[in-house]
Amino acid sequence: MNTDNFINELAYVLEVSSNEITMNDELNKFKAWDSLAMMTFVVVFRDKTKKEIDPMQVVKCLKVSDLLKLVS
Repeated sequence: MNTDNFINELAYVLEVSSNEITMNDELNKFKAWDSLAMMTFVVVFRDKTKKEIDPMQVVKCLKVSDLLKLVS
């Protein structure tokens, strides 16, 4: 998954515009980043990447770039 596609999908999960997200952003900056968003992330990116994503690994991610590494 390329970075642009990743950010577009993440913007959907975070309920923000894709131009509001950079790879260096800390996830706690986003008001919508909560347990529901984490589970939505798991489901959306599992379907997009056809990879099994461990929710416990998502919880450990601190930055947007950490999430991309997780699904790459």
